[in-house]
Amino acid sequence: MNSKRSLICLVVLSCLASALNGQVIAPVESSISYTTIDYPGACSTAVSGINSAGDIVGTYQTTLGGQSHGFKLSGGQFTSFDYPGAQSTSAAGINDSGLIVGYEDSNSFTYDGSTFTLVSFPGYYDTIAGGINNAGDIVGTLNLGVRAFEFSGGQYHIIHIPSTNRYQGGSGINNFGHITGYRINNGYQGFLDKSGKFRFFQISNSTVPFGLNDSDIVVGYYSDGATNTGFALLNSKYISLNFPNSYFTSASGINNAGQVVGVYSDGLNAPEHGFITSPITSADFEKN
Repeated sequence: MNSKRSLICLVVLSCLASALNGQVIAPVESSISYTTIDYPGACSTAVSGINSAGDIVGTYQTTLGGQSHGFKLSGGQFTSFDYPGAQSTSAAGINDSGLIVGYEDSNSFTYDGSTFTLVSFPGYYDTIAGGINNAGDIVGTLNLGVRAFEFSGGQYHIIHIPSTNRYQGGSGINNFGHITGYRINNGYQGFLDKSGKFRFFQISNSTVPFGLNDSDIVVGYYSDGATNTGFALLNSKYISLNFPNSYFTSASGINNAGQVVGVYSDGLNAPEHGFITSPITSADFEKN
């Protein structure tokens, strides 16, 4: 199962007051259009990443609960890929050179369209990538969300997130090396890490970020205990993302043009669909 979708399914928590290091998080009204993305012939599609050229990656299944396959959508053409010998393959992100990061049964990989390269943190039984930047730096989670990691310059590093709880993870990295991810602290709480300086945020008690762009616009989802809603957040303001008439919506990635991608479902246990939005920019967060 796609790890981003797994987090959506795992979190069912009550709503708390919103805060960002003591600052109130304020909602912003914005007019956003949505376009559905479905892999041809698939019963379930989730979109997880988008680069500056508008190339998109994601994961699809041809039967519910069946094998997962990665895909790339570029210039209107879908291409499927599977990690050799793996039971499942999921895509997590794509950078501007077209390098894809994803994960198979228990480890991660990069894929340039012809060659897979294993990404596996030594000493841990699973390595699940969340995002990649143009330098090829990768962030993700270890041991089912026990630790967050960064792979940079050919070296693996633990991201030391201030937390008393052992469950934490990295999910996105931009071209300035800023990292977003989560920790559990009275519910799932998001963070933005700029060179070791952490800012934590909660829109509700379940707030899980998945990606960010070079403007530090963070995207993910939050839960009020009944529904999951996507968000785009900049500093102390956020925009809610709801695919029209959907049961849940979660944002997974954003490029520097502000196009957001993610996943939505029409109902409980209904198939999932990918989506892409019209661009969101920093100016959208100053409208009110």
